[in-house]
Amino acid sequence: MVALLAIVAFVAIGGSFDKTFWLNFLPGLMENLAALAVAILVIERILAKGRFDKLAQANATQSKFIFLLSNRLAYLLLNFLGLANQNEISNDAELNFQFAYDRLKGVDLATTFYAKLVKSEDKQTFIEGFVKILREQHEGIWKALDKIYPRPDPNLKSMHSSFGIGMVDALAIIPKSYKDANQEVREEDRLKPEHLDLLIKIGYPPIRQELQNIQEAIIELSEKASENKLFISFD
Repeated sequence: MVALLAIVAFVAIGGSFDKTFWLNFLPGLMENLAALAVAILVIERILAKGRFDKLAQANATQSKFIFLLSNRLAYLLLNFLGLANQNEISNDAELNFQFAYDRLKGVDLATTFYAKLVKSEDKQTFIEGFVKILREQHEGIWKALDKIYPRPDPNLKSMHSSFGIGMVDALAIIPKSYKDANQEVREEDRLKPEHLDLLIKIGYPPIRQELQNIQEAIIELSEKASENKLFISFD
């Protein structure tokens, strides 16, 4: 309505929408529109930052808790594999297992796991002990992520699915089957330990990949938690 009245008033005082008018009018209009677009962009970024800051403030405490849980998982796995020891906890000034997170970034978890597994006298118990740590800690992390507001980044939750843990757990079928088979046959017909090692070696490649995925997921979760960026943002 305001624009229509302006046009009527312009015509009433003798104005004309000729070529000269448009040549004079359009450059100014484009400059104003460009300035308006920049202003809108700046305002949107200010509002987006404000929303992000509020979400970060709301999730600060929970992010620190998840940082602790993720790092503790790293420590327990490293400790199980002989790559960390309990004495190091006393030197952890912040009591958040930061040292375990830092160390996990520099080791090959899958290779170490395989080397320890091959040397283990009871391979089934070794695998089950490792999986027990993963399952128990995974449950706590999953519940903690559910408390992130308004909800956690879905990529983080998908990385911390139970699929990889199930794959590692399935590896225990090999030594279990080896034991069961040897109990059913005469001593001279039983499989030898080197046969078990070969079976594990053949079945290990997909487990190696899942362990690498698990390691990467723990590292990324700790990084996101330390930066307080666990929540999903629509900006």
